[in-house]
Amino acid sequence: MNHVEDSRHLALEAGAYLYRAGDTSTEMFLIREGEVELLKSVAGAERRLTILGVGDVLGEVGMFEGAPHETAARALTSCTLLRIDPATFFSLVRQRPEIAGHMVRRLGRRLVEALESPVVPSATSEPASEPEDEAEEPAEGAPMTQPRPRTRRSTREVPATTEREARLVDKGPGGSPISYTLGRLTTIGRTLRNTIVIPAPDVSRSHARIELTADGFLLSDLGSQNGTFVNGERIKEQVLKPGDQVRIGDQATFVFVMGGPDEDQGNPRG
Repeated sequence: MNHVEDSRHLALEAGAYLYRAGDTSTEMFLIREGEVELLKSVAGAERRLTILGVGDVLGEVGMFEGAPHETAARALTSCTLLRIDPATFFSLVRQRPEIAGHMVRRLGRRLVEALESPVVPSATSEPASEPEDEAEEPAEGAPMTQPRPRTRRSTREVPATTEREARLVDKGPGGSPISYTLGRLTTIGRTLRNTIVIPAPDVSRSHARIELTADGFLLSDLGSQNGTFVNGERIKEQVLKPGDQVRIGDQATFVFVMGGPDEDQGNPRG
């Protein structure tokens, strides 16, 4: 049995499910008190993947990807969780960038545990025979194999520009600016498969990409619904210049800069 204390906090009694495999959700959850176990169905029985505790997050794949949960989450003890929707998460990261680093460290720890720990039976599950080898999608909290993005070939030589020389800087209101270093190919979108993840409803799953070409860093829109803009003009493709303002969707705005973080880029282009 579970009950909601308010619109943001959720209390679960031991044994209650937060969600089951196949459920969908537009939120992720931060554990404030207690422990939650992640379960996966193997050969008809629920098997425990890992146990999460205070400060851990879960449900992030469902929130970012909009896909059904591949695991079940069940309270191992009485616990309290904080609901986080995409808008709240994006706002928190803009105001306090260290939150993103904290989440990455927590998720990284879960990846290591998933690699090093065998799947064990849940305390309430009957023993099951060893599963046959199957090609399965990675569970939440387990490593994801990312498809190699296609790049366009050019007959011209790509300039020997180091990756540190180009960045997108988020100078949103409140908090410190967030800087994203650009590589030879940078993808932007709402899902975790992108290089730059913007968990906002107006951003498409695969929204745009920036590719290092012989002419410079080429920004391309990938057929997004709400568009990609440079200095207020909607574009399909455009080579970026220092000081250009790049807007993804309706609100996410960045400044394209070249050189080190202390170099003067001039005034942003209007």
